[in-house]
Order: sequence, then C-alpha cells, then structure tokens
Amino acid sequence: MRCPYCNSELSNDYCPKCGKKVYAPGNPTLETVTIKKKKSAVGSFIIMILLLGIFASVLFYTMDTLNKEVTGEKNIYENKEMVSVLSEYGVPKYLSGNITKEKVNGVSSVYTVLASLSNLYNFENPKNEFNISSFKSEGITHYRMEQLYNGIKVYGHELVMSVNEYGEVLSITGDYVPIKKLSNYSTLKENEISDIVKEHAKENTTILSRERIIILDGNDGLVAYLVYAYNDSCIFEYVVNASSGEIINVDSDIVYNINYKYSGSGLKTNESINLEEYQDVLLDKVRYKFIDNSRNIEIIDGSKLNTLYSNNSQPIIGDMQSGEISINNDEKLTTSSVNAMNVLSQVYDYYYNSLGRKSYDGNGSKISLFVHANSNSDTVEAHYNRLTNQIFLGLYNEESLSDIKSLVAHEFTHAVISNSSKLGENLDNIYNNVSENQSGALNEAYSDILGLIIESKSFVLGQDSVIENYIGRDLSNPSKYDKPSKVNGDNYYPSLNGKSVLKYLEDNNMESLYEFDNGGVHINSTVVGHAAYLGFKNNAYDSREEMARVWYNSLLMLTPTSDYEDCALAVIKTAENLGLNEKSIEIIKNAFIETNVLSGGTHKLSGTVMYDGEVLSNVKISVTLVNETDTKFVKGSNKEGVFEFTDLKEGTYDLIFSRDGYEDVTKRVILNKDYDMTVELVKK
Repeated sequence: MRCPYCNSELSNDYCPKCGKKVYAPGNPTLETVTIKKKKSAVGSFIIMILLLGIFASVLFYTMDTLNKEVTGEKNIYENKEMVSVLSEYGVPKYLSGNITKEKVNGVSSVYTVLASLSNLYNFENPKNEFNISSFKSEGITHYRMEQLYNGIKVYGHELVMSVNEYGEVLSITGDYVPIKKLSNYSTLKENEISDIVKEHAKENTTILSRERIIILDGNDGLVAYLVYAYNDSCIFEYVVNASSGEIINVDSDIVYNINYKYSGSGLKTNESINLEEYQDVLLDKVRYKFIDNSRNIEIIDGSKLNTLYSNNSQPIIGDMQSGEISINNDEKLTTSSVNAMNVLSQVYDYYYNSLGRKSYDGNGSKISLFVHANSNSDTVEAHYNRLTNQIFLGLYNEESLSDIKSLVAHEFTHAVISNSSKLGENLDNIYNNVSENQSGALNEAYSDILGLIIESKSFVLGQDSVIENYIGRDLSNPSKYDKPSKVNGDNYYPSLNGKSVLKYLEDNNMESLYEFDNGGVHINSTVVGHAAYLGFKNNAYDSREEMARVWYNSLLMLTPTSDYEDCALAVIKTAENLGLNEKSIEIIKNAFIETNVLSGGTHKLSGTVMYDGEVLSNVKISVTLVNETDTKFVKGSNKEGVFEFTDLKEGTYDLIFSRDGYEDVTKRVILNKDYDMTVELVKK
C-alpha cells in the first residue's frame, strides 16, 4: 500500500516520510498530525529592523505577533489539522479541517479544489470525472459531485463538498472509486436493450427509462443499462450488460414500504384544509379538487389503480354538502382524503418552515398522495415510489392510515432522501459479497427519526395508532419489538444464532444474506435511530427542532453508499457546523459509541520508533490529554524501539517523541480504539 499524500511505500498505517496517518478500512481512528516549523531567528531579526526603521511605533506589536500563531481570517486554515478516514478503496471517504486554502464560490472553484486533491483521491482530471450540482441549507452549500468514468455515471458513487458562507471548505464526504479499467464496452443499442427487457418481463410491458451506467466489479467498471419498466402487475428495475445483453439483476421491489397486518380502526378527525374550487360547466355547479395550490399537494384515489405506478392520475373531486366536503357520498374515502391532505400539509410546512426545504426536492415540485391504494384489505401498505415521487397509503378492513403523522412524514422523508443523498440507491451488492445493507438501513433510520420529530409525540413509529404493534419500531427501546439497539448486538441482522451461513440460508430459503429485507434495512435501522434518541434523551439538543436541523443537514452530506460510520461523522460535523457546544457534541458522539457505531472506552496506544529503517531505543515519549494538561504519561522505547501505553481513555492526545541528537516529532491522535503506529525520527 502507498501513502495517498506522498505516494511513499507503507509498511503500516503511518507514513514515515510525510508524517501523515493513513486510515485503513476498518480502522477509523481519527489521527491528525501537527508539524511545527521553527522560526528563523535571522529572518525575524531582519524583519524587526526593517519595521523599526519604517514604523518604530509598531515595533512592540510586531514582536508580539511574531511570537504567536497566525489566526487571521486569511490564514484560518494554518492552525487547523486535517482529519481523514479512508474507504476500502484506499482514498478518503471523510475529510475535514485543513483541506485547502482555496475559497469556493461556484462549480469552477470546486473543480480547482478537487484538482489540488488529486494525489489524495487519485483523480486524473476532475472536470471529466464529476457532474456537479448544489443545494444550500443553513448557510452551507453542499456541492454534490456525481462520479463519471469516460463520461458515464458510476452508479451510486458521489462526493459531497460542504462549504460555508465564506467559501471555506468544511468537509468532503462520500465514496469515490479510482476505477482502473472497464471490463466491457457498450455495443448494444438502446432499442436492443429494451427488447431484451420486454422479452424477459413478458405481459404488456412499457419501458419508462433507459440509462447507461457503470457498476463496480471490484475496482473495475462494467458498463450496463439501468432500465425501468412496468406492466399491470409490477414495476421493474433491470440491470443489463451493455455488451452481452445478459440480465445482471432484476428488482421488482423498488418502493420504500411498510407492509403490516393489523386490526382496529383508523383515526378520524375533522380538519380545515385547502382545496381548489372550480366551476364544473358540464354539471353546472361548483366543485372542489383535492389540490392545495399553495403547497402543490394533491390527493388521489388509489383504489382505481391496477398497478402501483401512475403517471396520469387525477386528484379526487368532492362536493360541498351542508358546509362539509363529500366524495361521492363515500364517508370512508372522504375521511381518508381530508386526513391525508391535513397531515401531508403539516409535514410539508415543517420541512419548509423549520428546515427550509420546499417540497421533497427543495424546488416546490408536486406531491401526490394516493389513499386506499391496496386491494388486499388484510395488509396495510404505506410506501414511497422513487420512480414517480408519489406516496401510497393503504387500508385494512376498509380503515385508512392517512391520519398517522409519523407514518406520512416517514414516507415523505423517503422522498427527501431520494432527492438528496439517495441512501441505498446503489448496485454494489451485485458483484460484492454484502450481507447487510447499512446504507439502506440509514434510509429507513432517517425516515423514522425525522418522521417522529415532526410528529413530536414520542419515539415510537405510529404510537397509539392501529399500526404501532405491527410496525414495531421503538427508537427509545428497540428490543421491545425484537429490534437491535447496537451494531452486532441482540437482534442485529444477520444473526446466525450459531448456524453456518449455508445452514442459515437453507433454513430461510434464501440465496444470499442480502436477500432478506434488502439486507435487513427495516431491522437494523433502529441502531442509528436509537443513537438519535440517546442524543435527545441526554440533552444534546435544545429542542426537537434543533435535533431535526442537525439530522436533516447531516443527510445532505451523505451519499448512496454511506454506512453507519459515515452517518456518525456527518452528524457530529453538522452539529459543529450549526454551533452546538462541545458538551452537546460529546453527547452525540457518546450516543454513537453506545450503539457500537463508533468505538469507545479505554484503549491501548502503541508503536515503534525508527531512524533510517532501524529501530530506535531510549526515545522519550510524552503523551498528554488535550485540555487536561495534568493527564500526562511518559515512557521510553525499549531496545526493539517499541513503546506501549495502556488503559488510555477516549480522547485527543498530543504525543512528543524526543531523544538527544534528533529532532522532536509532535503528533496528535484522536483515540477511539486500540491503535499502533510507526514514527520516524530525523537527526539534527
């Protein structure tokens, strides 16, 4: 492995040449390095003499400045350190701190910053490798950079550069893959691809869209077509090899849904809602469409659909009878429609007024909600279709779910995610051995978290409604419904319960662990959901609204392949960006430690001291806990050059390596797990 900073050969996680820590996959210890340069006494003397001759009155100020670190606005980065975490591909998936001195004020300057980081990421030409869009929230502009290879989208792989109002780069997050080569080329025409899909899907299949993409096969790229199609029974997502025509993958479950059986009645309330009044010239009377033009919301009768796809549906129309709206004298449909309009309006208003997002896409696009959308009254359906950006709510025994705010907000948040970070919308599981879908679980977790904050009642999805026990997601106590509260804890998927993988698959009639619930997305989602609850319980936030701001804005830093660790880093960074105090940030961090998303407790810090390839003994190593100068440990390296400090608590430590005849080396380590390092000294 080579150092991404200077390309030197590495024998471990520490580069002896450039003095930087390389964070290998699975070792997310955040270490930063401070290299202090000695000031030239001769240079300082000359400067003082010149200043004295020009302006004797400012001599004292100048001498004082020379003995302080520069902290002016132009040099704001000079005293900050870079924090970097590497992905499995050996390039950063998280950068913050001293990233660049370049100021960003638009797409062209984003490309300039990317070019300056080419050695870190192995970029060849950023202008040819990214398609860039932007979205602004809370004064921070998030530049979303969709990866391209030979002009083709690398599906699901993006970077996000977050920039403050002064143009300073706060962080870069995401999953860039330095593709080495393509394993095939595009030889089939689009109409040939369509014919392959139609032949396979049978029935009367309609092609919705075709897009040429690249999916990953290790570090190589494979050119394929992503095809969306539908017929009377299903919506399909096909992935087809662009050269051979082989059908690589078929997914007929591309909605984010909650399907649960239950008994009881839906909630019914009388609400004031906005409707569109119009004159029906054929019937010669005033009628009312279930359209709220101020919010661009429409309610549609889903019982008339033959499939869960609709492009041309019309809003429900009602009549006013004795001052109350009625839809064809159908009391159930009327109640469902009124409740749906009311609750969806409240969800819209929360996103717009509290989070600054206008509709699900931030651009005020139309929101369509279908009521009575399932024909099977034994099953309740609630789902969001990312193809059409529509929400569907079903029935059970003719009772509606449209008045359960946490459920409606949950599905609306799926739409927000699909139009921002696209969590889980990747195809990396096709050629890679994946058992759990952390990105998909994050999609569910964020939908739960923000949905419950918007409802502002509890941390139980659908509490006090007919679906509470059947959804079974209590973020305050996940085990109540046999859900996990920590990574690899009780109920965490896949829990093999002592069985071999083959036996587990055989018993559950599966071909892969990923097959069940798309890798356990509705099960493992409570891990991050519980971390969010713990932060709230322990007073990390002044209010539910502040909590919503932190979690929503962290979502804008994530990408289709983000995992739990990426989420934790984004939430912590967002809390810092939004000005939460150190105590609050520590509470948030501890919540992720308690759920095993980040590691915590006491740790061992060890390593080897070297000089010119040889071990170096009798080196004094001083370890001091930052902000606690009375917590200091001193040891020396033994004859093998090895040193070891045990039982160090979680925190940030300054290390000084010193020995007569050698330059001192200073390091800073953010310790959150056992860590081993190699340090190279240089003779004076």
